[in-house]
Amino acid sequence: MAIRAEPKALAPEQAGSSLQAALVAPMVKRNEVIGVALLGAKPSGLDVRPDEVELVGWATRQVGLDLHALKVEQLEAAASALRYEVAALRSLMPTASVTPAV
Repeated sequence: MAIRAEPKALAPEQAGSSLQAALVAPMVKRNEVIGVALLGAKPSGLDVRPDEVELVGWATRQVGLDLHALKVEQLEAAASALRYEVAALRSLMPTASVTPAV
């Protein structure tokens, strides 16, 4: 809930969570959380620095944007294929000559 309220990278305990992660970073599309990245503790055991939190947050937002762009590309390709199929089917239809009703 905390991630949805303010979509930024933070430590799970800041969000009131018991996740086994050192950092939770949301993937956001138009202020909607579409995924999260959970990062484990550093091998050195040191805490994550604020500049690292900021960088991870930025990178995760970029991944979210890229995933959204890929989805848009897939939808555009599907729409294009459907337009092609409609055109092909229309070309197979006989042209009906309409006679005016008397």
